[in-house]
Amino acid sequence: DLIRDTLTLFEAQVEQKDGKLACRFDAANPIVQADAGHLQNVISNLMDNAIKYSGQRLEISVSTRMEKQYPVLRIEDRGIGIPEEQMTRLFKKFYRVSTGNVHNVKGFGLGLYYVKLICDAHKWHILMDSKPGRGTTVDIHFH
Repeated sequence: DLIRDTLTLFEAQVEQKDGKLACRFDAANPIVQADAGHLQNVISNLMDNAIKYSGQRLEISVSTRMEKQYPVLRIEDRGIGIPEEQMTRLFKKFYRVSTGNVHNVKGFGLGLYYVKLICDAHKWHILMDSKPGRGTTVDIHFH
């Protein structure tokens, strides 16, 4: 429910950009031990990045699934992507991926740092995969 409620906060932004937000929740009644406010902020940061770095086509997919007995949250976009050489620095404090000539993207380089801190504090495992021009996929494995 918290995931669904958080996503409703982003529906207007996605619609404003003529984008698509697809949701598929296959994890039946997932139970996650978490601080609700921090979990909502983690999802919000990831959604905000997906929207900010969407490029010309805003397509975001949010899904849940079960792996073994644990839920997994996936947020996937079809945005500008991240070069491989920058992936190792994504979670560093104040680090921002260079966007070249894109000047409309604001931020302080704290969003993914915060996401990683919260995941580590809850003992969740976060994985990111990204390809320039193809988009980014983020999986959070809740344990």
